[in-house]
Amino acid sequence: MTSKVAIAVAVLAVALLVPAAADARKAVTSADAFAAAQRVANQSAGALERLTHGAAKFDRSRTSVGNYLQYGKFRKGASFALFGTNTVNGEVHTLWCVGNIEVVAAKSGSSRVAAHLTCPVS
Repeated sequence: MTSKVAIAVAVLAVALLVPAAADARKAVTSADAFAAAQRVANQSAGALERLTHGAAKFDRSRTSVGNYLQYGKFRKGASFALFGTNTVNGEVHTLWCVGNIEVVAAKSGSSRVAAHLTCPVS
């Protein structure tokens, strides 16, 4: 085998292996994004209730998840909303928070979730 043929074979072998390695990680599904959004919404509601020493209360049955965003095969986002009440100086106010999450499937096979939560003050 000449050196040019050997180099061409090596380049072709690497070119064929790279796409296979890239596809080895699992694609992020809507079910993955939904589960992550539900989990983050519950964690956020609990953390806010603890942070406010019970002044904020969220109705978990009204938690809403939706608006899936597909950024590619390995990255998907979803939004969620929390509804409840916030008591300030004895007055009860409506409290709603909107959040979004992004699930990314890493090349290592694990996935990571980034979240953002906004709660307007009324």
